Amino acid sequence: MGTVEIGGWADEGFGGVADVFRENFDVFGELGTAVSVRVGGRPVVELWGGVADESSGRPWDQETVVPVFSCAKGLVSICAHLLAQQGRLDLDAPVVVYWPEFAAEGKERITTRMVLGHRAGVPVLDRTLSFGEITEWTPVVRAIEEQRPLWEPGEAYEYHGHVFGFLVGEVVRRITGLTPGRFFREAIGEPFGLRAWIGLPAAERGQLARLVEAEGRPGGDPQSLLMRIVTMNGALAFPGLDEPHGFNDPELLGTELPGAGAVASASGLAALYGAAVTGLDGGPRLLSEETLTSAVREASTGPTWQGYDLGQRWGAGFLLDSERPRPMLGARSFGSDGAGGPVRLRRRRVRRRLRLRGQPDDRPRRRPRQPAHHRAAGEPQGLTGTPGWMRRALRPGSGRDGGRRTLHSAPPAQAVGTGDLGAFECLGTDPAVRRHLGSRVPAHRLDAYRRAVVGRPGVFA
Repeated sequence: MGTVEIGGWADEGFGGVADVFRENFDVFGELGTAVSVRVGGRPVVELWGGVADESSGRPWDQETVVPVFSCAKGLVSICAHLLAQQGRLDLDAPVVVYWPEFAAEGKERITTRMVLGHRAGVPVLDRTLSFGEITEWTPVVRAIEEQRPLWEPGEAYEYHGHVFGFLVGEVVRRITGLTPGRFFREAIGEPFGLRAWIGLPAAERGQLARLVEAEGRPGGDPQSLLMRIVTMNGALAFPGLDEPHGFNDPELLGTELPGAGAVASASGLAALYGAAVTGLDGGPRLLSEETLTSAVREASTGPTWQGYDLGQRWGAGFLLDSERPRPMLGARSFGSDGAGGPVRLRRRRVRRRLRLRGQPDDRPRRRPRQPAHHRAAGEPQGLTGTPGWMRRALRPGSGRDGGRRTLHSAPPAQAVGTGDLGAFECLGTDPAVRRHLGSRVPAHRLDAYRRAVVGRPGVFA
């Protein structure tokens, strides 16, 4: 595949991350990727490499953004928790307090927390909407109002896909007068300078990475509940890329799909979680310890309404640490992931401040062998805290000069480790979909990153 140029830098002691990053290209044929790590609110690793557009050869650079699919749920959930912290939203009050029309068809007892925990009973809509109606927002709201729950709300759970975003998003809109995408930008994205959007602005399209279909992607029964959930009854192409309304379609990416349609850079997602749990560069944290404790309280686990048990645990809008399918940093870790492999990790501790303590990295500074630009494989995944697979690479060191080694420039990536909580973002791939750029990289590479970031046992003590 030729020499791949890698840009960015890594602080002394975090060289293992650069090693794993380089391996994705040298061994696994990565198309492109980005990694960003923050510790104590400051960046310690920013790497990118490969191409953002395979057809044109456009390189992946510091400003490159990519569809992150269901990582959007993390953005919307942070918005909801921020409103709760401000006293404007009671997560345990019925949704009808803010949205009276929602009460129809037996939904009067559903709370926003039930929706965040995927327990509301409305994972899919009976009405089939056109793509045009979905882009208008109001038709989706009316369909949700008409929907009868599939089970007694609160008594079971099932992944709520797109409905999650529209339902929580409408609550946000009723309270603020702004759509969730607009509220996110005004309250969080713009103040913190984050390259993350629910509804990509036309001016950013030139920085958008194009997804590439992976070979051997399994199909799905369009009538199955799962496919109805992720395609909104066939209105959206999934995992379709270049077909009309696929995830390379600027019209789709410019639409507010708050359940699975966000676009971001790796560093944008990493900084979002860093801002939420510790603040950035010495600034105030976005969410308080009390708010975060509420967010990570387990809401759902075990077999779903359909009877599947994938080992996942859900808090209020975020995945929690679990042995399957992807372990995180520990019991206080949380985050979100998305189709194609995105994962966002964050870890927070109560009572004790989370610190990266591991052994110094005494290996000499390294520059990657002949980088070149490559695009991110898979989508950025968000999990709060650094998972076990990052532990080896990300071990803080005490380099003699305390400097950082430059790999080529600074990038969009996804890894954040921060004082009270670590936030980590890493572009990776999900074997079930693996269609993002970089979908050629096996899912177990995520484990390699996790080992790299977290370091040796006891790093997060």
